[in-house]
Amino acid sequence: MRKTRKCITVRLFDSASVWLKVRLSSAILYRIFAFFARGENKILYNFVCVWYNGCKKGGMRMKRTILLCLALLCALSLCACRPASQSGEELTTDAAVWTGSAPNFAVLDKEGNAVQLSDFAGKPVVLNFWATWCGYCKVEMPDFDQAYKEYPDVVFMMIDATDGMYETREKADAYVKEQGFSFPVYYDVSSLAQNAYVVSGYPTTVFINAQGDVIAKEVGMISYETLIAGIKLITE
Repeated sequence: MRKTRKCITVRLFDSASVWLKVRLSSAILYRIFAFFARGENKILYNFVCVWYNGCKKGGMRMKRTILLCLALLCALSLCACRPASQSGEELTTDAAVWTGSAPNFAVLDKEGNAVQLSDFAGKPVVLNFWATWCGYCKVEMPDFDQAYKEYPDVVFMMIDATDGMYETREKADAYVKEQGFSFPVYYDVSSLAQNAYVVSGYPTTVFINAQGDVIAKEVGMISYETLIAGIKLITE
């Protein structure tokens, strides 16, 4: 017996005599919500997963709940990929926030080998968290490639947010190859690096000095001048 997929009817708009209704299965709604939530709010993302599992079991199917979730997640999608802040070219170097050693983590390199931040102990490091679906990430990447060539003594870890669904190693590799970038790309397939540095939006850049201390962090696209200023903070 063929299993019938349960659908939810969502009313998009109402005019004088026109009703537009779109029937969406719970699986499709889950993919839409998860796409919007993945980069900005991991707690809300987990809520979406719980909601989806509840739908499969026959619960949490009220239309108001669905519409509320959709509105919240669409709003969050606007800030998951962030432009440069309007506060100027100053980096976030608040000593009350950034104290102690930089958290260690493990990611995969192009060959699939595990690479840890601690492998670069004694060297200044620039971390950049990015994804191919992030437009602002793509805008600033040529500047990172240029800085990578100009500062050979600085380690650049361009960490791709590889979740396996919306971002894959194949997508990242194809984009880097197409653009001709020379910096090394690493894949955060388990979100260990993103969790360690509490990445709440993309792109995010972190500057770590040779002593292993986080000196500055910036969420959002940065200019080439800001990037160089951050490099000078960890090398001079």
